[in-house]
Amino acid sequence: MPQPAIARIERGTVAPRFDTLQRLLAGAGATLEIAPRPGVGVDRSLIRESLRRSPEERVLAAGQAGRSLAAWTLESQRGRPS
Repeated sequence: MPQPAIARIERGTVAPRFDTLQRLLAGAGATLEIAPRPGVGVDRSLIRESLRRSPEERVLAAGQAGRSLAAWTLESQRGRPS
């Protein structure tokens, strides 16, 4: 591929087609892999809500969540046949 074409891609003035991108990556010894973006599917409103709390409130909430999980685990084990 001519250097001026690569320079246009690097500057962002053109977007390479998929086959061009594959050729460039192959020349660099790399491949393109499709993967989900980090954070996609995360309910950020819950994170923002948690960050509005004080550190002490967050620790107390985490402790309560841990106790609830432990109680749920115990109850689910009781209902399981031995």
